[in-house]
Amino acid sequence: MHFTVEFINWDINGYVIEMKRVKKMGIGIEVHEFENEVVESQAIKWEEARICELGNQKIKFRTPRIPAKKYYEKLGVKEHISIDLNGKNGAIPLDLDYTIPDELVDRFDIVTNYGTLEHVNNQYQAFENMHSMCKIGGVMLHSLPPIDNWKGHGRYYYTENFIEQLAASCGYEIVNDIKRVRRKGEEGKELLQVAFIKKTPEFIDEETFHRLDYQDTKDKSTTGNYTQKKMSICKRLFQIK
Repeated sequence: MHFTVEFINWDINGYVIEMKRVKKMGIGIEVHEFENEVVESQAIKWEEARICELGNQKIKFRTPRIPAKKYYEKLGVKEHISIDLNGKNGAIPLDLDYTIPDELVDRFDIVTNYGTLEHVNNQYQAFENMHSMCKIGGVMLHSLPPIDNWKGHGRYYYTENFIEQLAASCGYEIVNDIKRVRRKGEEGKELLQVAFIKKTPEFIDEETFHRLDYQDTKDKSTTGNYTQKKMSICKRLFQIK
């Protein structure tokens, strides 16, 4: 038997009440164009760049789809690592709910979050980790799900206010303004896109962070290694070994 299930809702007693397919973000044409615009505006040379990709993403604007790691390596980057609990395609299986290892601090010229941090339960630690991995003068690129979009996709959703508040609190410079774009041909699939330049080593305190304008749905079914979590449930349901 072969099947694909990407999202499951279950009630408090563990009984399945809904199963549906939910599209993952990945690197579509909208994210690709956003990234290229930032790289060109900052005169970044790929061959000199160390890049950290949060999440083991797929390139979706080309056929066949390939892991983003292969794409960046073909660009000739100086270094590329991805961080994902699934450990696939060479990803380092680190849990962003916890402090990153010292060897990753201040290491990267570019750190990308293209649909990953909304799946991390500890939002403060996740954003602090991203900040810590970026060098002073480096760029952090976000593609975030706005409130009332990507329903069922992740635990957390964001606003333009959140982006502005985070930038002001951390002393980030916003590159080329905040963008709100819609995935081509898809309703309810808008993205908030922003690039920050890191100016100072310090990150804000946790109390200040939790006052920022973002939404917590409390839905932990799409956090952590959620793909493995759902496949384990499917195997139990269908009694697959």
